[in-house]
Amino acid sequence: MVFFEDRYTRLVHPDADTVSRKRRRILFYVINYSVVFTCTIPAFMDLPSDQESHMTISNDFSCLPASIINTPGFFMLNTHSFVIGGILFAYFMFCGLQAFYFVSRTLLYLYGIKSQSRKTSRLQKQLFKAFCIQMTVPFILLIIPCTYILFSIAFNYLDMILNNISMIWLSSHSLFSTVTMLVVHKSYRDAVIGLVACKEPSKPNSVQNISVLKL
Repeated sequence: MVFFEDRYTRLVHPDADTVSRKRRRILFYVINYSVVFTCTIPAFMDLPSDQESHMTISNDFSCLPASIINTPGFFMLNTHSFVIGGILFAYFMFCGLQAFYFVSRTLLYLYGIKSQSRKTSRLQKQLFKAFCIQMTVPFILLIIPCTYILFSIAFNYLDMILNNISMIWLSSHSLFSTVTMLVVHKSYRDAVIGLVACKEPSKPNSVQNISVLKL
């Protein structure tokens, strides 16, 4: 969402670098980070005691061995699963709707502007498409484990194998993002291939045609 907000501001608003616009963006980020902090508060409200936690876990998840439940420091954050799941779902919708707004407004700008050359317009569209692919592929891959986690929280469903797979899947987000970036951006791909092959970077020509893009 932050990525698409930055693209939207840089492309659509000519006053992106003015003090007033920067202040608005700071306020925007403060609000979003405040929402993130607020969403974590309900998880720490109405905390059950250790005895209640052990009893609840033993009743709801009888498959867990007693050695895990009786481990020192083992506790539950909250017993209201639907509340936690609902808050997480609302937060995802909050970020998703903002990202949808920024993407749609940016696309309308790119395909509606007539005051720039065809080459500049084509390059801007190609760059934005590449960025969208770079963000969409890892996002789609994250939907599956996140959906399972929300489902397991809301319905008190526990499967340790699926939990471990989901955690591994989520931790591989950076790998998917990096691979996608190398696939869609030729300059990054060539640079990595040059590093692996130990090639010297090509020297720039003395005379270059420089195209200034509004990124």
